[in-house]
Amino acid sequence: MAKILVLDDRPAICDLIQYGLIDAGHEVRTAYTGDQAIDLGYLFEPQILITDWDLKGEYDGLEVCEAIHHANNKIRMILMSGHSMDHLGDRFEQQYVFSMLEKPFCIEKLFDLVEQALTTSSGMPASFSVN
Repeated sequence: MAKILVLDDRPAICDLIQYGLIDAGHEVRTAYTGDQAIDLGYLFEPQILITDWDLKGEYDGLEVCEAIHHANNKIRMILMSGHSMDHLGDRFEQQYVFSMLEKPFCIEKLFDLVEQALTTSSGMPASFSVN
């Protein structure tokens, strides 16, 4: 069982991911804003952060990843987006993201990435790619 934080500004996405991960035996918290996620990142101390990249509000998903990473440098982060992530380039390389997942995706793919993140000893998998 892992502690997982899910961040998306659409509650239905958070709920879908949360229920599936709870069914798999994980402890899950959700946040709908970057501020909520950063607070939970400090208080809940998750092992994994699953976040949307394009959030409404003050922060985007990469900024949330960076802020939470400062508090917990062992956290694994999975970044989701409904947009192509090819243009992130150097900005992505500076972040501490385990994997990237383009929406729409099969929920089982996300759950596989969670399991990989839990069993990988370093921040990124040896053969990192956008899924």
